[in-house]
Amino acid sequence: LMERAALVLLACIAASGCGYHVRADSKPPAGIRTVAVPTFHNKTYEPGLELSFTDRLRGELARGGSLQLALDTKHADAVLSGEVLSFRAVPTVLVPLPSVPGTSGKQDRRLPTRYRAIVEVRVALVSVATGEVLWEDRLEGTEEYDAGQAPEGFEPLAREAQQQAAISAIAADLMREAYDRMLTDF
Repeated sequence: LMERAALVLLACIAASGCGYHVRADSKPPAGIRTVAVPTFHNKTYEPGLELSFTDRLRGELARGGSLQLALDTKHADAVLSGEVLSFRAVPTVLVPLPSVPGTSGKQDRRLPTRYRAIVEVRVALVSVATGEVLWEDRLEGTEEYDAGQAPEGFEPLAREAQQQAAISAIAADLMREAYDRMLTDF
């Protein structure tokens, strides 16, 4: 029985380090009940990043219950705006190119089969009445993804789908973290 209790305790401790966290009871800044979330600005060359982050932040506000999501700034006490500042896809696993019959010489070229997506965002809560920045933070997230499973080790459409899934995971993590930080910093 003690061994089983110890295993359950270890499982709980391990789960607490895996990105799952319980949202604390926190209160928004005084006088802020409704928040508008305009579409993020995308300062990168990667199209569409702003949409994932905007949707995830709006979802956090809707789920959180501490603040009401306003459709526009006219009906909001504050604006929660964001910018996607940077995006990088860095190869993390490189493998030798497959040998091709009839080619001579040593091939030193390598093919990426795994990448790490790195995204940095800035989020700010600004009072509509005063224009005062009530809260601001910069966050960075990373996620690993595969390049695809073609015999050559690279499949552009699969890589793009994997990259989009990685971006979506980063957006979910960072916007949950931004929401939690915003409410606990007051």
